[in-house]
Amino acid sequence: MKNYVVWTNCAIEEKEKRFNIEAGADHSVREAYNRMWQISKNSARKFLQGEWEEIVWTDTQPSRGEMFKLNWTRVKELWHQESCNILYLDADIIFIRPTEIFDKFSEFRMFNWADPKTEYEFLNYYNAAVRYYPSTMKSETWQVGQNAADHWSLDIYDYEQIVMNRMYWSQHISMHDRHWPKLNWQAVVSDHEDLLQYQNQWNNCNIGEAHIIHAHGSRGAKQSLEMMEPLAQMLNII
Repeated sequence: MKNYVVWTNCAIEEKEKRFNIEAGADHSVREAYNRMWQISKNSARKFLQGEWEEIVWTDTQPSRGEMFKLNWTRVKELWHQESCNILYLDADIIFIRPTEIFDKFSEFRMFNWADPKTEYEFLNYYNAAVRYYPSTMKSETWQVGQNAADHWSLDIYDYEQIVMNRMYWSQHISMHDRHWPKLNWQAVVSDHEDLLQYQNQWNNCNIGEAHIIHAHGSRGAKQSLEMMEPLAQMLNII
């Protein structure tokens, strides 16, 4: 069985700030994302267990929304062209200890809440920075996603995440097996006096149990890189 790990690391042409997020074409933002991707890739090479091949999509996109939409199409086409498992990772995630994902889940998976935790029609709104498409996914799950993708709105920043949540929650996964925060531990931003304590409580998971950390680059690419680089140095993956 072929295992793929997929990232997108591409230039964005959008020159204006949109959705209260830095302009993708800003040189410093682009450089920060490129550096985060390098750290993410190196951390996967060190800690992600099993045999797998990496794929990186690098062609320039007009906007983040167009990039997300194209990612949907490309992942779906890759999954359907051969029997395979696909782990898609955003550039702003870092593995911090040995991690098993391949062949551990038989359904489409996301692993932890987004921020806010409740949004749109979802009581539990999950973050799509780490998502797993096993070969055993049901065609019905893909169809749920396609039904949403057919009406893709570039006016909603996280429409991609809406698509993924509709797919995820359409599946019959037992209550005790739905939430794996250690596989997408959210480094949520807060002005809380004890930030780490707040983050541990927010994730319902102590960082000492985390395997993958999501640095939330959309809330400040350079700030997220500044969080990832010391971790990378400590783990000897720079």
